Amino acid sequence: MSSERDDMRASFVIMVIGLIGVIINLYVLNAVPNLKSFGYAFGSIVMSHTVANLGITGVFSLLVAPITIINPSFHDTYWGKRCGQVLIMFWNAAVFSHLLIAFNRFVSVYWPIKYIRIFDKTVTNITISLAWTLAFAQVFSYFWIECTFGFSTETYTFTFVTTTCGYYIGFIFDYYMSIIMISIIATMDFCTFIKIRILKRQMSSTVQSNQDMSQRVKDIRFFFQAVAQGLVFIGELVSFFSISTMFDDKWPRFGFTTVAWISVHTIDGLIVILFNKDVRHYWRTAVYSYYSNQTAPSTAQIYHSHRAMNAPQISLSQEASGNQSKI
Repeated sequence: MSSERDDMRASFVIMVIGLIGVIINLYVLNAVPNLKSFGYAFGSIVMSHTVANLGITGVFSLLVAPITIINPSFHDTYWGKRCGQVLIMFWNAAVFSHLLIAFNRFVSVYWPIKYIRIFDKTVTNITISLAWTLAFAQVFSYFWIECTFGFSTETYTFTFVTTTCGYYIGFIFDYYMSIIMISIIATMDFCTFIKIRILKRQMSSTVQSNQDMSQRVKDIRFFFQAVAQGLVFIGELVSFFSISTMFDDKWPRFGFTTVAWISVHTIDGLIVILFNKDVRHYWRTAVYSYYSNQTAPSTAQIYHSHRAMNAPQISLSQEASGNQSKI
């Protein structure tokens, strides 16, 4: 049985890790679209992935944790179980976005000349929209009470309802679908890695321009960024569905399920920061730009200053003679 003290402990852990994840992913979400190095296609897909991470960390820290403290029994209601539905939707969007990232890196390495045509703005927007549409479609059945995914205050973890529908949505459409997606991602990443090894040999034996060399280095960095994120995803799946089942005590299960789930989407945003120097230093640019705008004179000030400088100067003697003529 859970106690009020245990509820507070679990909620504190969820809220702290979740809020850290919210801050990290908000930073990435603000930095990526302002950096030209990511390009439109890859940058947009990374943003889609980051929005999914932000959604998961936000739901945990701003909904699940406060509800557990204020009114734990609300988790057992129909509307309380909507938290689980939203979390699975964001999880699916994160998986599909990661699949797009892997495919994007695969194309950029194997067909660099055709890359811009394959991943133009239209195709990029359509594929991202399709990923989010599929993510929502997969959780549509969660609106039925026999197909819910709710938070248990006994174990402080999300569990599928023990019904036939719960089995299908939990293991067939969630666990096995995630395994299939991760397998496809791993296969594409492996093929991309092989091609990168071949390209590195070619780069060492041929003379290339600085621009080509820089582009190749960037593609390789983005690839290893995607691989690191994929490994974190695999670790979370193993932790949630396999390792957690080895324990009967609620705290280890809480650690290998809920904490692991929030942590993977916090670390995911952190990986983007660690692998990209321009993202790490973006805050300096943002702060400098902010203070520059604050101290820079406005357009009206410049206009009035310009008029004052070019206005005709009237001496005191001219002014006095003018007054005498009027008299």
